[in-house]
Amino acid sequence: MLQHREFREKLEKALDPLNCDGIETIALGRDESVDVTVSKKERGYFVTPPATDEILFSEERTQAFSIANLAFQEGNKWRLYDGQATVFVSIEDTEFLLRVNSDKESFAKSDVLICRVRVTQWQTDAGVKTDYAVLKVLEHKTHATQLKLPTV
Repeated sequence: MLQHREFREKLEKALDPLNCDGIETIALGRDESVDVTVSKKERGYFVTPPATDEILFSEERTQAFSIANLAFQEGNKWRLYDGQATVFVSIEDTEFLLRVNSDKESFAKSDVLICRVRVTQWQTDAGVKTDYAVLKVLEHKTHATQLKLPTV
């Protein structure tokens, strides 16, 4: 039962009165029989440990994204569209970020970034969480303003 999170949380809640002034012990039992006592000093033993997220998998792959929203403030994530969904992505390619910060990269509405991406999925108390990190921008395809001529 000590490994069952919900049980631990309910037990911790049941011992909350020990946090109040004047209550030194909680006794549990039936009728005249006391089976368990917990003192204020022992309260800390019953604190539920914080949940730990577990990595389900992590993989690197090449992926194309169109730009939904840029974040130029350091540490903020970019919103990119992968053709099916908009995802929040951290940009870890420092060379690319240097080009962006020095105005050597500019963006238009229909641009596409071909990237080396690390996708990590975690199991959390709330369910599955997915993180995207661009490790390297392999190519920045700008929207073609002119049609390509056929090659002969």
